[in-house]
Amino acid sequence: MNTMAGTTWPKVIGGKVTKPSFVIGAGDITEWPTNAAMKGYDALLNERLKFPAYDVLGNHDDGGRAFSPTMINWLKKKHGSLSYTFEKGGVVFIGLWSKFDPKGKPAQPLTKEALTYLKEQLANLPKEKPAIIFTHLCHDAMTNRDELVNTIGKSNVIMVLGGHYHYSSVNQYRGVTFVQLPSPKSKFTEFTVIRITKD
Repeated sequence: MNTMAGTTWPKVIGGKVTKPSFVIGAGDITEWPTNAAMKGYDALLNERLKFPAYDVLGNHDDGGRAFSPTMINWLKKKHGSLSYTFEKGGVVFIGLWSKFDPKGKPAQPLTKEALTYLKEQLANLPKEKPAIIFTHLCHDAMTNRDELVNTIGKSNVIMVLGGHYHYSSVNQYRGVTFVQLPSPKSKFTEFTVIRITKD
């Protein structure tokens, strides 16, 4: 990531990758939330990555049935809360944490608490203000997409970023664009570059 600025990409989107403003992680920071895993990731962000990083937690990050608060405490210390909102370049980014049921299936709903937080944040924005939601559950794993889209309503949400499943994809659902971010653990070690323009 640190060396990708200047990399060639299609002329229609600028010809070269510009310096990233920041990095988003859509969960599963760890395979298991040990202190060593937390410290390793924290060192990676603070000592090697040259850009700010914003994360939400995934189902692996709380230990599942063998609960561990290590990553929860780390994220709260870093961002103030498990769900949080920030603005960059005129776009509002809403990091949405949704507790995962370790006894359930891989596909699950966003929790009522997550949707309530989202509704409150969107209500504070002017209707024309562009917003991007990032959460762990991706399009294919979110069993209550309709509730999410209904919560978005007429707000100017230009994209929903998700993780969870270890492949990249783009889906349209009821007028909302869902972008699934890949996993560096998959057989294809990928990340996604997103360029946002005024149009």
